[in-house]
Amino acid sequence: NRKYPNITTKYSITTNGSLLTDEIGYFLSQHDFSVLISLDGYKENHDRNRVDVNGNKTFDLVFAKYQELKKNYPKLDVEISCCYDFKTNMQKLATFLDENEISLGMLSQVDPVNSTFYDQFSVLDRNSFQKSYKIEFEKFVDCMSNVETAHKLSVLGKWFYKLTKQLSTHPVMENSNSSCIPGEKIYV
Repeated sequence: NRKYPNITTKYSITTNGSLLTDEIGYFLSQHDFSVLISLDGYKENHDRNRVDVNGNKTFDLVFAKYQELKKNYPKLDVEISCCYDFKTNMQKLATFLDENEISLGMLSQVDPVNSTFYDQFSVLDRNSFQKSYKIEFEKFVDCMSNVETAHKLSVLGKWFYKLTKQLSTHPVMENSNSSCIPGEKIYV
C-alpha cells in the first residue's frame, strides 16, 4: 500500500480461524481484507473432520471466532468455506446456515481424488447423503420455479443458484447442446 498508494488493493485470506484475535480482526478490517473461514457447517459435521493438533474438536472455537468478527467488524467481508462428505446431512447444514445468517463463500465436497477418505463410508451413508442433497436441491428448484418465492432462497439455495448460473453462462454452453464441459460436469 505504501509503495503504490494510488492503487486500490483488495486482499483475501483463508484461515481455520483458530488464531484470530481482536487485534487481527481490526487489522483485517482496516486493510480491506476478505476473510474466508473454514467452518464445515453444524457442530457434528465440522467436528468430525476438523480437529486441532491434539485431536480436540474445533467447532466451538471457530464458530465463536466467526461470530466475533461479524459482530465487531460488520463492514469486514467474512464468509465461510464449508466442506461436506457422505456423513453430511444437508437439511441440518441448510438450517444451520439460515439460522445463523452465515455468508457462504465456498461449498465443496471433500475431494475423493487420489485418496482413501471415502473408503470409510458405507452404501447407507452414501444413499442417505444423496437423499438429503436431493431434498435440498428440490427445495431450490421449487423456490426458483415460483416468482413469488424466488427471492426467498435459503443460504444453500443461493449457493445452488450461483452454481447453476456459472454453468449456464459458461462460454462452452453458448454454442453447444451438450451439458458436459471438459473438467466440469452438470447433470440434468
